[in-house]
Amino acid sequence: NNIGPEGGRSIGDALKESKTLRTLDLEDNNIGREGACSIGDGLKVSKTLQSLDLGDNNIGPEGGRSIGDALKESKTLRTLDLEDNNIGREGACSIGDGLKESKTLRTLYLSTNNIGPEGARSIGDGLKESKSLQMLYLSTNNIGPEGARSIADGGKECQILQSLDLSANNIGQEAVRSIGDGLKEHKTLKTLDLEYNLRSLIW
Repeated sequence: NNIGPEGGRSIGDALKESKTLRTLDLEDNNIGREGACSIGDGLKVSKTLQSLDLGDNNIGPEGGRSIGDALKESKTLRTLDLEDNNIGREGACSIGDGLKESKTLRTLYLSTNNIGPEGARSIGDGLKESKSLQMLYLSTNNIGPEGARSIADGGKECQILQSLDLSANNIGQEAVRSIGDGLKEHKTLKTLDLEYNLRSLIW
């Protein structure tokens, strides 16, 4: 539909007033930074929204910061999809802070956002204090070995995490071994995706 930033602002305003909306899918609408900021403002006060999909909207770091700030205040959001938005390290830092405060978020999609090792560290720190997150998708983020270890450290302490996707992150053999060692005694993890991280691995 390509509603653009102006459409994003309108939806954000409507979100503040809605008493019924539970699912909002705005994937691939080019809402950009401005639209994401408006949606974030709406999310802060929404009393009903449970699922928000902003995938592929080029919201950038500032948009990521706005959504991360909204996570701290949202009382209802359970699923958040921010895939393919180039939120980078700065956006990931805010999302990580939001994870520490959120009591409702269960599923987070952050694939293809170029968060890098530093962004992964922030997400890992958020995982350590998360009270609700069960599923985390971080594929294709160039987090490397250092970032993978940060996520594994966070996951080890998040004893409600059930699914973790670190595919296509160039994490290498040594980090894969560290992840395995760190998570082997995890009590709830059911799915771990490490596809496309190295060509061969000998256990």
